[in-house]
Amino acid sequence: MADDPRMNPQDRAVLLLAQGRSSLEVGKDLGVSDSTVRTWRWRDPEFEAKVQRARQELLDAAVGALAAGAKKAVATLLDELDGEQPAVRVRAALGLLAQIPPLADHVLLERKVAALEAETGEGER
Repeated sequence: MADDPRMNPQDRAVLLLAQGRSSLEVGKDLGVSDSTVRTWRWRDPEFEAKVQRARQELLDAAVGALAAGAKKAVATLLDELDGEQPAVRVRAALGLLAQIPPLADHVLLERKVAALEAETGEGER
């Protein structure tokens, strides 16, 4: 979509920047200087807000895709725990066990954020 020449340059820049491209790369793609791209980004709060929204949408889509795949991956590992090959069973068990600490950290962080939001009255985003 960002390569659609019918889009205006700033809209194309928003998508390219959201994808992690540098101002120099975006400028080259659009035929403008990198200082023009930086000016759009840093002097126009609405432009930067669009970049951040587009980046969040990309991230949300990626997380959704990973979540869908994670469910299948866990099911596969659980199936392999009952497999016939001991080495495969051990790797499956280790794979599952390795996920416990980061998951526990995530749950704890989520609880702390919720408590802080409740304390400050901000609620959910």
